[in-house]
Amino acid sequence: PATAAPAPGIEEIAQRVIDKPAFVVDPNKCHPVDIRKFVNRRFIDKVAKDGRDGWVDQGAKFSLEETPWGVVNCNGVPMDFIRYDQNGYRDCLVMKSTKLVDAPEGELPFPAEVKGVPVGSKAKNLYFLHAIGWGVLGRVETAFTYDINYEDGTQVEAPCRNFNEVWDWYYIAPTADMAKRNCYKGWVNSMNRGLYIWQWRNPNPEKRIQSLDIISASGQQIPLIVAITVEAP
Repeated sequence: PATAAPAPGIEEIAQRVIDKPAFVVDPNKCHPVDIRKFVNRRFIDKVAKDGRDGWVDQGAKFSLEETPWGVVNCNGVPMDFIRYDQNGYRDCLVMKSTKLVDAPEGELPFPAEVKGVPVGSKAKNLYFLHAIGWGVLGRVETAFTYDINYEDGTQVEAPCRNFNEVWDWYYIAPTADMAKRNCYKGWVNSMNRGLYIWQWRNPNPEKRIQSLDIISASGQQIPLIVAITVEAP
């Protein structure tokens, strides 16, 4: 006679809870925001403090390795990783910080502002796959802000603060406070370095979003933006 499957043990139940995605979305209602023309760096850096190549400009040991290409499930949400060799060898946006030297002539700068990233749709939520470098300890500071621009001319600011809506890429460790703000582990490599995913809940889902702007606070913390996904109402 057939025997019943054994009941799951405590460790298995705990692992199921850990593996459960933070977000449950209908992928048919999700689409990426195309940031290809706005990105300026690669995940990999070669020479520290030369203003070239990629990531936080601290050399190869402080590069984000093993990043994928294409659409990847990040804690339940499809996020589009740019394939660098099909985009002028650029796959991430690294913004202005006091920890970065100025880019030399001929290199794309580290911008303080990126304006007019096209969205062109209504949204229930926006999901941001991002991180910061040189995260500040001991106090909360805004690292950068997403400004959401509606077609009717109104705007909503969405600040990203350390230990709240974003944290440092070098060791992915979401906190309870981050979870309260809908920020979780997004993608990690084999060394537990990576990116966070933050859900911004649109207070005006009936309005069409025309575009968004990204504004660096231009302080110590380096804004690192990789992908944005729209979830339709």
